[in-house]
Amino acid sequence: MSLCTVAYDIDILAKSSIVHREDYASSEGSDNFTLFRREKIITPSGTMSWVPIVSGSSFRGVLRRIGESLTAPILNYEDTGLPIPAAHLLTNGGRLAKSAKPLTVEEERNLKALIPQIAVFGGAASNRIMSGLLTVGKVLPEISELAHILPRPPRNGGLPAVFGLADDYFSHYSDHRPAANLPPITDHEEDSSTLGRFGVETLPAGIRLQTWARLTNATETQAAFLRDILNIFATQGHLGGRIAAGHGRVTATITAKPERGHLPKKTADWAAQLAAHRDDALTALAKLT
Repeated sequence: MSLCTVAYDIDILAKSSIVHREDYASSEGSDNFTLFRREKIITPSGTMSWVPIVSGSSFRGVLRRIGESLTAPILNYEDTGLPIPAAHLLTNGGRLAKSAKPLTVEEERNLKALIPQIAVFGGAASNRIMSGLLTVGKVLPEISELAHILPRPPRNGGLPAVFGLADDYFSHYSDHRPAANLPPITDHEEDSSTLGRFGVETLPAGIRLQTWARLTNATETQAAFLRDILNIFATQGHLGGRIAAGHGRVTATITAKPERGHLPKKTADWAAQLAAHRDDALTALAKLT
């Protein structure tokens, strides 16, 4: 069996403003205004600065959920009584917990051989952490403070972070209730409104961002699976939160660079292979605890 290693350059264009906050328990900001997630970096001049960066775990989670959306209709596991740990493993990476039946090395190998989603992204189940073949980078906006550590030269030079952020405001109906079984309070002064005003700090529409991904020692089937995930992200992807309200829509240009072996053939059909072994895959998932 020949294995391949592929690196991907990913250049992203925000089609709508991106919202991303990591620490919701933080005291930063206020009750009605949310700041964008920041990291401390050393600028080209040697000074420290806090800059907006989309976390790698958020980006990887987006790709994982695309993978699950491709896997679900093939395995069709909605009515199979799939164990909760198995469902969590496929959708969000699972969780590490004690198990009366820990997963063995051979059972892990079998799961990965049957299900590309688990092979590519890994996860945790049955008291075992399973490594994945995919690593990704943090998503860096093309701002001047990050120009020296961007994977590729910025296309537009890059604005300073202070000009590369925007504020987005929205209103929401007040739903304060004196008790759970009582309706919301609607009494208000004649010159006031029951609508509350909230705001979020965003990366504005039109900003460009860069990241990368790397698939290591994958079979042709697994590489074809990731190829389909990245193609969907490139045309229908999103980053950050509040996507139901129109935030975070992106498009991407993805350049694949083989480092070992070859890119999967266009005829490589991971879906047909998974469908052919559906019963074995469901049996393996059913053993997870």
